[in-house]
Amino acid sequence: MERLRRFSPSSLETYRSCPLKFKYSYLDKRPRKPSTVEAVLGTSVHRALEEVYLARWKGRVLSFEDNVAVYE
Repeated sequence: MERLRRFSPSSLETYRSCPLKFKYSYLDKRPRKPSTVEAVLGTSVHRALEEVYLARWKGRVLSFEDNVAVYE
């Protein structure tokens, strides 16, 4: 069975505005370097929230320690 790929609104907007940037960012998964403190914090928060909600979707609840580990 083929696994369906999920796309976020930002990834779809990236594809619409620049397919090559989409390829580099989402398919090749080239690392980006956040340029500001705000960008670093935002990336960490988004990654942590994604992990929390993905775990909930799979029926798990992350402990406080697990949440902190994801955030760091």
